[in-house]
Amino acid sequence: PGEPLLISSGRTSNAVVLHVFDAPDGSGRVLRQRRGHVAPPRLVRYLHPGLAGGGVLAGAADGTDASSCQILSCGGAGDRSLRLFSAARSNLDKEYSQGRGLERTARRFGKAGPDGRAELLLPEIVGLASSEARSRDWGDLVTIHADHAMAYVWSTKRGAQSGPVLRQPDWNVSAMAVRPPRSCNATAVAVSSCGNFAVVGT
Repeated sequence: PGEPLLISSGRTSNAVVLHVFDAPDGSGRVLRQRRGHVAPPRLVRYLHPGLAGGGVLAGAADGTDASSCQILSCGGAGDRSLRLFSAARSNLDKEYSQGRGLERTARRFGKAGPDGRAELLLPEIVGLASSEARSRDWGDLVTIHADHAMAYVWSTKRGAQSGPVLRQPDWNVSAMAVRPPRSCNATAVAVSSCGNFAVVGT
């Protein structure tokens, strides 16, 4: 009571946002927010469940570090985001970045607002694989996407795409410019337990 706070929640945003109006001119800023998928998730996996994919999962109640209880969630139809949720500490929840300045880029192409930003996101994720063995050295997560030939490398440490784009040498780096044949669309992905190799199948 008595504090310049406003809580907002949209009908379709699946978000609760706490604003504070503490600037000298009375303008506001986002103080805290909790966001989720705007559509049912298509794919959910524990992040790094052991080097062989069958590690022991535990909760923070038994002294396990909260980073061991993180879940990757890929949005379904209408939601092309990749999110990280923690089963132990909600302040670790975040959306993985698909590139800096998406809102600014969308405005430059005349696509303002959330819908314009969404058009620049990658297609829905249909498969992912990870290995934490070399996560300090380079990207440790690889995703493949619906009706899409290329695979993308992410850093779970940075919570963002880290490159490179995995593709055949003769493919244009922009799938929007020159689309590879549909027969080349990726349908399966795996990462070696050593973290050095990714295998993408069609």
